Amino acid sequence: MTEQDVAARIDDAFPQMTASERKVARALLADYPVAGLLTLVELANQAGTSHPTVLRFIRKLGFDTYPAFQERLRQEVQTSYRAPWQRSPGGARAPAGRRTAGETLPGAIAHNVAGVLQRAPGAEIGEAARRLATTRGQVVVLGGNMSAPLAAYLGCSLELVRDRVRVLEPGIEGLGRQLNALGPRDCVCAFHLPRYDEHLQVFCREARHRGSALVLFTDERLSPLADIADHVISAPISVPAMIDSYAVLFIQIELLLDAIIALDPEGFRRRNQRADALVERLRGTDADR
Repeated sequence: MTEQDVAARIDDAFPQMTASERKVARALLADYPVAGLLTLVELANQAGTSHPTVLRFIRKLGFDTYPAFQERLRQEVQTSYRAPWQRSPGGARAPAGRRTAGETLPGAIAHNVAGVLQRAPGAEIGEAARRLATTRGQVVVLGGNMSAPLAAYLGCSLELVRDRVRVLEPGIEGLGRQLNALGPRDCVCAFHLPRYDEHLQVFCREARHRGSALVLFTDERLSPLADIADHVISAPISVPAMIDSYAVLFIQIELLLDAIIALDPEGFRRRNQRADALVERLRGTDADR
């Protein structure tokens, strides 16, 4: 049997981790596997935790010592550089974040997408799906200037599975009015990507202060909001170009939608059958004019 790679172990153990241990998991996955090859103290500092927390984290992954944990990561790195026929089926993937000389933009995007799909959907997406499916109040979705299309896509996707979804425009005045209406029954879904819009950060922190849940979509470097978010869905966006690539984020939205549907597939079918029937009625009304 092929031994699980460390990323797969993290996904399996994630639901049982404490908040501090999840910080270590996110820091490691954001720069995988390079962050795990740092010293114990360096990884703790990068995750914003203590070295005892890192040790508890690796024990939950099945490693007795930090050197044993690092040796497993080194084996994954070595495997990733073998010829395809030398690798074990289902073995370790190429290290995320490692780029080869002359790599093309399509190649980098494919690398990012493959890395995410090999461990999809992941515990974090599953927990976020349950949160969004059970939120009794409204779900508010927002992004920055460049991530507004992502927010719009998530909003349209969520409308397929639940009521009371609202996509906010980036303008500060509108955000202030909406913020005033948020409370403990609500949930905010935010796309906070470089250059980490300050007004969006203030909005999310105030929403958390008012008791609203926060589902955060961010990049591999992690937004400053990661420390206060209930769920953090991170995506590699770095590519060899003068722009970032949001391809993985669009895929994660679809994985999230699929995870929500899986919680109640019959309810999803009934909901959209009713919606289709209403569309047909509206079309009939228009034809009578």
